Amino acid sequence: MPHLEDLANLVGQPLQGSLSAQLDFDGSAPGGRARVRVDAKDAGVPAQQLTVLHLSGNIDSVTNTPTLALRLSTRTLIKDVPSNLRAQIQGPLDAVALQVTAATEGDETTRSRINTAATLDVERRELRVSALELKYRGEDARLLAPAVLSFADGFSVDRLRVGLGESVLEAQGRLAPTLDLTASLHNLTSDLLHPWLPNVKADGQVDVEVELHGSAAQPTGSVHLKGHGLRAHSGSARGLPPGDVSIEAQLQQTVAQLKVEAAAGERLQLHIEGQAPLNRTASIALKASGTVDLLLLNPILEAGGQRLLGQAKLDAQVAGTLADPQAHGSLVLTHGEIQDYPRGLRLTDISGTLTADGDQLKLQNLMAHAGPGTVAVNGSLGLAGDMPLAVKLQAHNARPLASDLITANIDMDLTLNGPLQKKIDAAGSLHIIRADLNIPNALPPSVALLDVRKPGQQVQPPRPSNFEIALNLAVDAPRAIFVRGRGLDSELGGSLHVGGTVADPNSAAASTCAAVPSTWPALP
Repeated sequence: MPHLEDLANLVGQPLQGSLSAQLDFDGSAPGGRARVRVDAKDAGVPAQQLTVLHLSGNIDSVTNTPTLALRLSTRTLIKDVPSNLRAQIQGPLDAVALQVTAATEGDETTRSRINTAATLDVERRELRVSALELKYRGEDARLLAPAVLSFADGFSVDRLRVGLGESVLEAQGRLAPTLDLTASLHNLTSDLLHPWLPNVKADGQVDVEVELHGSAAQPTGSVHLKGHGLRAHSGSARGLPPGDVSIEAQLQQTVAQLKVEAAAGERLQLHIEGQAPLNRTASIALKASGTVDLLLLNPILEAGGQRLLGQAKLDAQVAGTLADPQAHGSLVLTHGEIQDYPRGLRLTDISGTLTADGDQLKLQNLMAHAGPGTVAVNGSLGLAGDMPLAVKLQAHNARPLASDLITANIDMDLTLNGPLQKKIDAAGSLHIIRADLNIPNALPPSVALLDVRKPGQQVQPPRPSNFEIALNLAVDAPRAIFVRGRGLDSELGGSLHVGGTVADPNSAAASTCAAVPSTWPALP
């Protein structure tokens, strides 16, 4: 059959490639003997094809107790990686001996090999695996003892023990259609996971023990997980202290009784306990408490020139359901400080409280010092519907920015109102008391990011957004805006009204110039 595409209408999906098959039956042998030979080339569906398939051998006692003596070899591409499989299939149907070797080629990121030996009982639908070894990216996974996999009534496993480096996975019991399984995984590290999950890079180890009963939709049993010395292996998060975590869950069909303990030295203590849902309609009854020293985050922030100080204390409860959660409690921030060195931002003595009351979050008396003045924020956010937002931001003689480029003292009265998922109205006033702007002698070099597209490449259009921010802002600076540098020394003043939206703003301005430069700077 040189053109498998002729069968596309018959099988209901596109086919391609060629196939030739030959079957010789010898009736003189006891029970009859069939000689089989099948060859295929570039055969399959367009998304996945077998470059080469070859099957040959004999089937003895065809009419009595068939006994197989077959050899199978294939070659194909899996995500553009050459792959091949070789198998020997020998024995009667109640004890078919399988020897299988599969491999992928390429560099160390794609090269792998698997060898297995097993015995298949077709009638009992049972597979006894006596040997299994998998090599991938320098790591080995191996079967530590013979195991039995049964497909007769769902799927079950008996005495499965797999070694992955120093880690051991054990499993015993049924997975489908019902659950009756015990499993454990000990001494799991990210180094062992790295060949399979390259993005997982962390220090520490994890132990997991699971006992499951019931069904996948309504499981019962228990889950225990313990992590020791967990920490990011690289990047800025490497500077975070190692942490420990313990999770215990008792599964009760639709809910789980949960207990979580997490700690990272003395800077993080977190405790969560109560009832967690296993579906969207089950009820929630969780309590969370803990403390966090915000200094803990600085190893990550300092790479970008930011620094954070302060203590946060959590005391909260969550009720309702996943579809309609209800939160109660508070998050209290004290002795906070934010510094952004590249931009000259500094806020000190930050304190405030975030409270939850059902489906609403309230920010109460968030206060910070900015130079000689203060900044205060109050407001609320609804968690239901369109998430209504109402925030008021005030500043009195605040100096949030102080750097070699810009230093400014401001008064501000700004409100943000509206449904967060649709449209926010930003309105208010900004009064600039004094601002010093220094023009640098030279700007730092920058590299343009080019949008490179290959010929014929389909470009995903930007996702349209229905969200917008409407503007109604009045900016007032009667005088004392000093601009200096590159031969310029001037004092400016004026007023500005900004309307429209963030995407399409419009403005009207009036300005004054109290002093003009003797010479204008050359354009950079």
